[in-house]
Amino acid sequence: MLLKEINPFVRQALNAQLTRQNKTDTFNKIKTVDCRLFYIASAQGKMRFQSGVYELQAGTIILFSAHTAYTWEVDSVNYYAINFDYTQNFSHINKKFHPINVNKFSKSDIIEKATFQDEPLLNEPLVLYSAHKLGQDVKRIVTEYLIGNEHVEILTSALLKSLIVEILRKKKASLSISEQKTTEIIRTLIEYLTNDYANEITYQSLQKKFHFNPSYL
Repeated sequence: MLLKEINPFVRQALNAQLTRQNKTDTFNKIKTVDCRLFYIASAQGKMRFQSGVYELQAGTIILFSAHTAYTWEVDSVNYYAINFDYTQNFSHINKKFHPINVNKFSKSDIIEKATFQDEPLLNEPLVLYSAHKLGQDVKRIVTEYLIGNEHVEILTSALLKSLIVEILRKKKASLSISEQKTTEIIRTLIEYLTNDYANEITYQSLQKKFHFNPSYL
């Protein structure tokens, strides 16, 4: 699938809150039959995917496809959520789906699994921090969906398509800045080694100077 081919179908949009009543409890690992987009309004905790664990904070956007396993590891979280498909192919299934425990989940449960050839970032959980401005777009989609005015399906689809593109742009920009910083640090590191190779250099001394994990260095 190509990004230009998306025509999202918003199946549900809501504002919700999770709390952990007992600190010894853990939330189950779950999967969803359709795609999910979360905007975190406030949180104390993390979200765990197979690809990593992400600290949740106000202004965080999380986007992932159907069949993605995840776990809420939170004491509390208030979020806005959009459940959707990337196409209108299954818009006739106008039904709200709740997450399913991974032990009970079957691939046959998946409504549509989109794989992007041109934008692989969308094939894995995408986490974007400090996205407060985009959060306003998420809230508008939720509001439009809940009010349900005329042509709401068309409007929420268009708004979500625009939002996904903006999320992708900002994620790429943040990755680019990170790569630039890393490249600059590596260049400085090489210069340092070239100029000071006659002196004793250890991973520990480099760690203190460049703030990199010794094993990464």
